Amino acid sequence: MTVKIPRIAALLGASFQELDRNHLATLCTQRVAEGVDLDFKQQNSYTKNAESLDELAKDVTAMANTRGGLIIIGIAEDSQGCAGRLTPVDIDDGVVVQLNNGLRSRVFPFLPPDFSIRTIPNISASPGIGFILIGIPRSPMAPHAVRPVAGGKGQNRYSYARRMDRITAWLDESEIARVYRDRFRLAEDQAERVRRVLAEGAAWAKPTLPGGVQLELALVPNGLAERRIDRSFIQDVTGFLNRMSEFGKSPGRALPQQLLGRMPDVRRGRMHMQRERVHAVWHTDGSAFVSIEVARAAVAGQVSTSSSEMEGVSLRQEADIPFVPTAGEIPVGNDAIAVNVLLPEAVSSGSEVGRSSASNPTSVPASTAPQLNLTLLESEILGALHLIATYADWADGFGDVDILARTAGETTVFVDRTPINGSTRFIPPPEPFAGLPSEPSRHVAYLAGLVEDSRQLRGVARDIAADLLADYGVYELTLLRPNGEVRAARLAPDARAEMEAWLASGLS
Repeated sequence: MTVKIPRIAALLGASFQELDRNHLATLCTQRVAEGVDLDFKQQNSYTKNAESLDELAKDVTAMANTRGGLIIIGIAEDSQGCAGRLTPVDIDDGVVVQLNNGLRSRVFPFLPPDFSIRTIPNISASPGIGFILIGIPRSPMAPHAVRPVAGGKGQNRYSYARRMDRITAWLDESEIARVYRDRFRLAEDQAERVRRVLAEGAAWAKPTLPGGVQLELALVPNGLAERRIDRSFIQDVTGFLNRMSEFGKSPGRALPQQLLGRMPDVRRGRMHMQRERVHAVWHTDGSAFVSIEVARAAVAGQVSTSSSEMEGVSLRQEADIPFVPTAGEIPVGNDAIAVNVLLPEAVSSGSEVGRSSASNPTSVPASTAPQLNLTLLESEILGALHLIATYADWADGFGDVDILARTAGETTVFVDRTPINGSTRFIPPPEPFAGLPSEPSRHVAYLAGLVEDSRQLRGVARDIAADLLADYGVYELTLLRPNGEVRAARLAPDARAEMEAWLASGLS
């Protein structure tokens, strides 16, 4: 995972992982001053003894407890606290190990997973000499305590530090109490905010036709981004969706593609995008809401089926007038059509079967309940979660994210377990499943983990899918496996190719 330090990245035009010797030289040339998120050390005094490692823990947790930041070992500051000159230090691998081990034995709880220590060589001819960079994210788990090992300074058993401009200081008891109050209040505020984002987004999103089923997801980062609604924001979000529509960039390109092509509706602090079956709300603080129609209401007196199930099935109108669909009349992708299906006698209702001849057909009773395909629902959960998590990270949100997910609309559905690759067809049972409205499924995850590790993303998507499918009496998922694998072969050919390209993109 890559630590994000927004101010430093903007100052130097490079992320933490991209920083090199030239960037450090620029700090000296421009005499950049130390600050709440930037600290210079002329030499590596942290690894001298136990007391010096205690000091390292103090400096690192102080930044984590404030707004995150960067400690550079190998830059001498001048009398004004500005970067003065480069002073290369020993960057042997053992030094980094000693720094990490010293922190792990002193910091509680330990730092977020994107905390990082890396080295930069001074010149290629001397790989053992250079600079040590300690990248510290702003922590959603703050405050972090330091348990000194050396002792002898009169500190409490657990002490808490905070960065105040250029100064690192220990907090007193009242300040510690305030920091914990802020942490608990933030957790309550975030839980309330994600509920509000879900409710407001759902109120705005209106289904194309009543009686269908919508998948709704809302996500709010613990560390909020700081953007504003203007022309640049609209253009940036459009560019983001265009990039997400590229092959291999997401589990499925259909979702971001569908959101493009229309002018958004702007409100204070958020932007709405809506197409026929997809609705999204992008908040300037990195929060997001997505609603996707996953089952369309059937026409009264008919059975709803998907285009992937049509091949090899005899289609008739009510009065037995021959109906021959042309290629242009057959919807593509996940579009649903309403037809009367004449089925083989050998096929039992509600089953997942192989394709067979339609000779000796038996009429299936018509119903108005929508047909909810589980593979489609699971794939939409994965795609929607990936899109809104990537948006939050792209918008510079950070830390933990609160996620709420639910299905809304019709609760009485025909549960369809068949794949959507055209290999089998769905036979509705005599009666649909009658579900009940339920509370949204809530999950908390680390944003950087969701964005940079597709296994974590797939794990959370599976947990969400397991909750939502349980509302329809289903205990076994069809697409997302317990070991993290995705049964992409169940998807339509184009969707399968996109899913497999994303899985092979190097994020897993």
